Order: sequence, then C-alpha cells, then structure tokens
Amino acid sequence: DPDGMSRAILWATPALRAEIDAVLAAWAAPGKCNPNDETPCLDGQPDEAAVERDSRTAAQRRHDALSAVARATLASGQ
Repeated sequence: DPDGMSRAILWATPALRAEIDAVLAAWAAPGKCNPNDETPCLDGQPDEAAVERDSRTAAQRRHDALSAVARATLASGQ
C-alpha cells in the first residue's frame, strides 16, 4: 500500500483464537492503550475518564492493543 499500511488475514486454530481473544479482551478494552492519552493505560483497568474520552472504534482499539503488546514484548527482551 502506498501509505505503508498492511492488511492481514489470519487462519488460526481454535486455541490460538481463544488466546488472541483473551489478549484483546485485556488490552483492547475502551480506555486501554490509547495513543491519544498523554500516559496510556497499559496495566490494570483504565479510569472512567480514560474510558469516556476514548473515541476509537473497536478496530482501532484492537490495532493499538496489538501494537502495545508487540512493543511490550520487544521491550521485555524475551
């Protein structure tokens, strides 16, 4: 894509799908991993104000969550 965006399609086993769903439930909740926040909530539950100001779509939240998980994994050195 000219703007550098990529589209991905994934075939996943039921186990992998369950794992992805669990990760997204934790990391893509409203108010979590919001790059528009000065200090995005990455751990625990976001406060009500973070949830209320989160105007991202579910797809945008999933994108931001996967990015946050990738950055956290890379930063951990694992």
